[in-house]
Amino acid sequence: MEKSKRKTRIMENNTIKAVHDDDIISLLRSLQLYDLVSDGKIKCAFCEGAITVDNLDAIIPDDGKIVLSCNNATCHAKLLVGNC
Repeated sequence: MEKSKRKTRIMENNTIKAVHDDDIISLLRSLQLYDLVSDGKIKCAFCEGAITVDNLDAIIPDDGKIVLSCNNATCHAKLLVGNC
């Protein structure tokens, strides 16, 4: 399905899982994403901008994959409505 037409159920059961800033690097490593993020190879699910440790807003399960979003206000708004 095209990215613009699919919707991810991010807020399924109205549950948000949070990770403290101090644990982000460990989480990214455990997901085998840290090196990709450090090398600028992961793009935001919404704006296609490079994800960094500093601008990471969310880690989103998406149809068996993991996608990331940046902290841009527009991207964050799309995340809240599940427009991934």
